[in-house]
Amino acid sequence: MPTHVVVFYSLLATAVSTAFLIGGRPEKQVAGMLLAATCFSKLVAWQPLAHFANFEPALFATDVLLLVGLGRVALRSDRYWPIWLTALHAYSVIAHVARALNTDTNVTVYLANSAMTADPGLVLLTVGSWRHWRRRSQMS
Repeated sequence: MPTHVVVFYSLLATAVSTAFLIGGRPEKQVAGMLLAATCFSKLVAWQPLAHFANFEPALFATDVLLLVGLGRVALRSDRYWPIWLTALHAYSVIAHVARALNTDTNVTVYLANSAMTADPGLVLLTVGSWRHWRRRSQMS
């Protein structure tokens, strides 16, 4: 398994477990959304380079639904990290739109642009969960 995939799944496990163990409602909601989007993406694109040769409507739909969910959390939350995560994920959606409009985009560029915000987003979720826990422990 390539290193970047191991790093992603390690960050995903850390972010989701941290969110469910010490996070608040927004952290848990986002963790569930990210986990569901990852599972669905894995089902529809189990061979990324082969699938990213063309525009991926199923992955685009998954990313748009995730963007809407993240935006909803960002609007209802009293935290800053969901806004940053929503903005990062919007970049992935824009990569899909760029590929749909320009089929000459290099496959590797399309794959990298649609996935490059995943790792920083997971770090944001982990830090957001930790900050929530820290804030609650200081109040007690």
